[in-house]
Amino acid sequence: MNDIDWRTFNLNLLPALSALLREGSVGRAARRAGVSQSAMSHSLARLRELVGDPLLVPQGRAMTLTPRARALAAYRTTPIRG
Repeated sequence: MNDIDWRTFNLNLLPALSALLREGSVGRAARRAGVSQSAMSHSLARLRELVGDPLLVPQGRAMTLTPRARALAAYRTTPIRG
């Protein structure tokens, strides 16, 4: 993810990102993170802006991870090095 400036990335969004990537649903991600669905939707909007990708897209009644989101999921458990 070379085009994301991790030095200025809002680290408070990492738990939301992790929950969204794991759950693939705003509602389930909100429950996992212990926040309201509205708060998780707001976090998703901010993440979309920072990453420049929708991350989750509707497919029927479900949400699907974009290729960019799948790539980010691979980094989810990788330690951040400075």
